[in-house]
Amino acid sequence: MDAFKQRLTRPGHFHNHLGMRLVNVRKGWARMEMAVTAELINIFGQVHGGALFALVDTAMGAALAGLLETGEGMTTVEAKINYIRPVTEKIVVAEAAVLHRGRRTAVLEARVMDGSGLAAAQALGTYLVLESADGNVSTPA
Repeated sequence: MDAFKQRLTRPGHFHNHLGMRLVNVRKGWARMEMAVTAELINIFGQVHGGALFALVDTAMGAALAGLLETGEGMTTVEAKINYIRPVTEKIVVAEAAVLHRGRRTAVLEARVMDGSGLAAAQALGTYLVLESADGNVSTPA
């Protein structure tokens, strides 16, 4: 899990570009924040749904990372999100939890809250657990 945390704090990755920050993580659970900037606002003055989706996908990946064995990786197979209310605050929070971790797949859920703590979205995702033939999953730098 420490290696995953280090990767999440390296500059230059997509989640950093969107202003995401890992707040807390433990096995099977993660909390992330995203700073809302002008670039993330849609034409209606709200956080773009794609930015919220990226936040929940990243939070669910962080939650699952703590349950991976050495040499395992993951990728999103499918995910859905229900938008409950628009977000206009400067910070948005996602909390993700693993519902099921099988041998090759995992099911996770995530909640998105606005800066006031009100529910903004609910997501559900299925992830494929990857393993290389030699036990080492290659990851980009």
